[in-house]
Amino acid sequence: MSHKLKRWMAVGTACFGLIACGVFVFNREHPSAVPLIPIGHLSGKLPLEREVEAVRQPLQPTGDAAADAQTVLESLQQLADTTQSFRVRQTRHYTGEMSGFAPIPSLIAGLRPNQLVLRYENWVGGLVFVSDGDRFRVNREHDLDESLSGSQRYYLEGAAPDSLDTVLRHIDQLSLSPPTHAFPELELMALLPFTDNVAEFLGSRGWGTVKWMGREDIEGRRTEHLVCSGRVCRLKAGGGSDSSREAKPADPDSEPDENKLHLWIDADGPALLRKASLSDFAMTYTDWALNPVLPDKAFELPSSHGYQQIAFEFPEGGSWIGRQAPELQMQTLSGQSQQLTDYRGKVVVLDFWATWCGPCLRELPVVAEVVDEFSDQDVRLLAVTSESDVKKIHATLDRIDVNVEAVLDTNQQSSAFGVASIPHLVVIDRQGDIQAVHVGFTSGLQESLREELARLTQ
Repeated sequence: MSHKLKRWMAVGTACFGLIACGVFVFNREHPSAVPLIPIGHLSGKLPLEREVEAVRQPLQPTGDAAADAQTVLESLQQLADTTQSFRVRQTRHYTGEMSGFAPIPSLIAGLRPNQLVLRYENWVGGLVFVSDGDRFRVNREHDLDESLSGSQRYYLEGAAPDSLDTVLRHIDQLSLSPPTHAFPELELMALLPFTDNVAEFLGSRGWGTVKWMGREDIEGRRTEHLVCSGRVCRLKAGGGSDSSREAKPADPDSEPDENKLHLWIDADGPALLRKASLSDFAMTYTDWALNPVLPDKAFELPSSHGYQQIAFEFPEGGSWIGRQAPELQMQTLSGQSQQLTDYRGKVVVLDFWATWCGPCLRELPVVAEVVDEFSDQDVRLLAVTSESDVKKIHATLDRIDVNVEAVLDTNQQSSAFGVASIPHLVVIDRQGDIQAVHVGFTSGLQESLREELARLTQ
């Protein structure tokens, strides 16, 4: 072997060694990402901690659709009393104009009181939520168009929610923005049997009216079909307005079907969710396991390396009631800057609304009338909108003949108050603490608000 060849071999060996060392050091400093969800730990037939004995009488329809629906919801609540853990596979199907999109599978598993894992992926990215009992993390990947560079990765993390119920109540707070992407609400409907109060939760999401529609077969299973209506206007991802929306009465029975949530729940045995649909989306739930033994590795937090953090903390106790109201930067329609703390010492009613939201336009005059009854007791109503077209806001208020103090949410801070849909009412006492929250224009709002203001002004 020539001296020149030996020299080149020596150089090559040295370079290889340097590269190997570099790779080792890089991997030490930048560990590879933990799998978003160790599917293997949650797949197949899982050993059960104990069997669920469903002592459930078949529904005997009474002819009262609301009462029959309540009976089915009560069976969901009874299931929660006998279930400590669960696992279910889900598939999101697209209908209507989106029917050409491929189905999206996902998996969710939970262990009381507050361990949870959810993962789903679609054609533009993926999302994973994991709570290990002490901490939670949400990772979101969003692949950009080929004309743009790279992908966007964001994550939220903080102290773990105190319960699975808390996760449900703050679904929209778990949106990762930018890019704005709503947390998959239908995927989390599997948690319905694990919320503190099923009917109350549905009402808090705007579905204040639930009716039994009859029985249907879903994949060979007999199910009870419920329809939930009363849904209020959803905030749009872009926060824009839609002038084509008409102000229609907030009558649940007259709402278009795309505003209604449909649930299909097993009629026999445990009251398990088999299907849910909302607008152009339908979710099917299969491979349920009740009280399975879920290994600790199933709740391993995903890596945050390479992700940009977005601040978030779950509200203590999973409720906004009793919490200090966040600061809110506002601007009057005349251009003056204000903030919520300027009103300290007064009782404040924040009404989050929009000019394109029909239920908002029916609710606002009602709220204004009640607040006006307490005008001599330092009660103020602030009609908060994320819109910026001052002329359109003035024209809308004139059209519905209501005189309110309208302000602009200049920094898009409504999410800090848990606003996921509008109208959304927040009642704040003189010390700046939140004392009541109302979602949607529901029956009884006028009486409830009047009682709350009377209590806070005594």
